[in-house]
Amino acid sequence: RLVKDFPSVNGVAKSRVVHIASPSENGTLIPVVHSLNQAPLISSYRNKMSQNSFHTKTKSSSFISDSGSNDEKGSFSTRIKKAQKEMPGVALFIVWCFIYVGFVYGSWVLSGYCKPKMGFSAQSDEVTLDKSKFVNVLAAFIFGVCIIMDISGMVFQVSAKKRQLNSLALFINMVAFVVYVSTVLDVFTPMYDTTGEPIAVQFFMQWMCTTPIMILVLASLGTSMEENLVPDWPLVINAICWDELMLVLGLTHNIIGSCFIGWAVFCCAASCFVVVYYRIWQIIDRNVKQAATTYEITSLRGLQIYTYLLWLSFPTLHILHHLHVLDDTQFSICRTFVDVLAKAIYTVALMTGNFCILDTVATLRLQQMETEKDSKERTVLRTEVMNRALQMACVEAETSARLSRKFIANISHELRTPLNSVVAFNSLLLEADDLNSIHREYVSSSLTSAEALLGIINQVL
Repeated sequence: RLVKDFPSVNGVAKSRVVHIASPSENGTLIPVVHSLNQAPLISSYRNKMSQNSFHTKTKSSSFISDSGSNDEKGSFSTRIKKAQKEMPGVALFIVWCFIYVGFVYGSWVLSGYCKPKMGFSAQSDEVTLDKSKFVNVLAAFIFGVCIIMDISGMVFQVSAKKRQLNSLALFINMVAFVVYVSTVLDVFTPMYDTTGEPIAVQFFMQWMCTTPIMILVLASLGTSMEENLVPDWPLVINAICWDELMLVLGLTHNIIGSCFIGWAVFCCAASCFVVVYYRIWQIIDRNVKQAATTYEITSLRGLQIYTYLLWLSFPTLHILHHLHVLDDTQFSICRTFVDVLAKAIYTVALMTGNFCILDTVATLRLQQMETEKDSKERTVLRTEVMNRALQMACVEAETSARLSRKFIANISHELRTPLNSVVAFNSLLLEADDLNSIHREYVSSSLTSAEALLGIINQVL
């Protein structure tokens, strides 16, 4: 088993190990090599194991294959899909940029067909815009701060679901930021209704793009420990469709003006508004039933109340403006104020609300378990490397001891056997009766010397 577990190093390690230790019949390791030139083997084996130990059973091993270019393409596409899944708001904003360019171009084309009412000059329009420009700059600054908060949430959030929600809030704030900056820089040409009153069409375009994402965020909150971000897509799509119809009817009312048909269209828009409120209530009620903690339920109900109050402010301001209770400047300032609150509340709620608590805890626990698992695997690999190195050292030591014993046995055989013969024959000569005194003295001296030399060899061995 020891021999089988050792991989080959430069194509020669396994054969050398087989020659170093060969299993016997009783299972013990018997060294059968007479040379101990194994230091290069052990050194190369240790280097090989140290290089491979920390690359085994890791995530990076999935990207190692023979076809490097195909794997690079696959990994790039995988990263793109992962980015789209974890940051859907960024992908939506890229798509929205094309819509925005088309809208700006369309506004330039349609501005030639829109004329202001008699007595309403471009100079008075510029005065109105100058009065509300400071508010628009302030709104763009607030949305810029919200964008920074959303980006920090995407970077530092542990839960993948919360990162997705932060990316959606990032889309809402980035769209609002671009629209308000474009308004300050006079990118949009002035447009007027049938009576010649100015219309801020860009804000309707902004609401048509951001309110569906707000509904999507509301539908995604409170879905702790669920795999899908939105559990009930048909209900969400139904709410978005009613919301878009409401905004289209509201824009139609602005274009037609304060006539009978215009107010009839406004009533239809108000009916759609009621349906949207009911769909939002259904979405929040479902999320409350699926919520994991009371803190999450409280945050959901609070966000629902804020959404109801702020969204209700838009038709209220619209009615007051068409009844001439609010002039254009007052309406623009109030609309901007409510718009900032309606969108910034989602960023603040995601940063401070108790949403996705169990998802965050579960993600942290999984990361901790993966870290512990990787640490244990690295410890096991180090232990295996050390054990195998010790086994190699043990085999080398046994081989050295075996050769030492063989050397001692050879020395014992080659020296002690002749000396024993000398001692024996000298003893036989001393027992003979025909030796004279001189010869007996010579044999006695030879026997004494042989026994002394035999005693020294025994002490050395």
